[in-house]
Amino acid sequence: MRAIIHLGMQKTGSSAIQAQLAQGREKLAAEGFFYPSLGEDAVAGHWQLAALWAESLPPAHHLAERLRHMGPGAADRVTLALETAIAQARAHGDGVVLLSAEHLSHPMSAPGGKRLTALFARHGVQVTALAYLRPVTDHYPSAAQQQVKRYGHKIDPALIDHLDRLETIETIYGADALRLRVFSRQSLLGGDVTADVAQWIGAVCGRALPDLGGALRANESMPAAASALLLRLGEARSPESDPRLFGLLRGAIQRAGLAFPRLTLPETWRARLEANAAPRWNAMLARSDHPEPLRAALRLREGPPSAPIPAPISAEEMRDWVDSAWDETYNAALAAWIEGSRMGPKSEVLALLRGAKAP
Repeated sequence: MRAIIHLGMQKTGSSAIQAQLAQGREKLAAEGFFYPSLGEDAVAGHWQLAALWAESLPPAHHLAERLRHMGPGAADRVTLALETAIAQARAHGDGVVLLSAEHLSHPMSAPGGKRLTALFARHGVQVTALAYLRPVTDHYPSAAQQQVKRYGHKIDPALIDHLDRLETIETIYGADALRLRVFSRQSLLGGDVTADVAQWIGAVCGRALPDLGGALRANESMPAAASALLLRLGEARSPESDPRLFGLLRGAIQRAGLAFPRLTLPETWRARLEANAAPRWNAMLARSDHPEPLRAALRLREGPPSAPIPAPISAEEMRDWVDSAWDETYNAALAAWIEGSRMGPKSEVLALLRGAKAP
């Protein structure tokens, strides 16, 4: 028996993949692929696995808040749901348990990852962990934007470097169980992350998944000006001070869909990022699930051993980069959209929006 744990990794289409797997749950089960429901929730991914490492979560963390809503005994209920999925897979004969949770790629999940693998080991289930990555310069703007969206002003370059996370993941699942793959729109030609992951899972299992259709979720990245707005607000007033209002504002930003530019990488940073990442990135590619021609296309150029390595991007530089996208026109357009919408409470959200300091 086999369990596939899709670790997601930051900004690699995890939500789209999870939505597709959840919608196709019955079709998957009929073919022996069991994507369990770990609780009644609108979120398609298995965030409930965080119950296995609840003691590692800061009280203000969004997963800790979700677990509080689950009530006592969450870890026991999650464990029972996993054991039920294992039993279903075993009854099928060659069944596979599928799990997907991007939070499992975070270092704080290490205790939960070890408990999860121990649970599968007790039932004689072989675990394969799939880590999906993006090219470093393609990944950086999206990951920086996600940090601002989630944490406000707390931009930490260490959380963006997913190559560092691979070391932690490998200690949990073991080098033999960890499989790596790169998602690049150009190299995959079609650019459909969900189709690529489905094909990857099928290749690992030795049999194809049923056709689950195309991606179910659109790109939800924000305009650069929205990132600058949330950055200023996070500095003036921590998102933890009133997560409800910050959540409403983030929702308004996504639903408004205002046509403003996305966050783009400063050209002078590209060479710095590639020079810093090249040795680790190329070592990762050497063991990735790609044919050699694709690996060659994804490699980064390494300088001579004697060449100095540029300084990594600092948190201060990142903060100034995001803040340079500040745009009063965007703020006014967003305020007008909120005024005309049915969301509530409008007055409080507008007051929060206008609390960001102008340059």
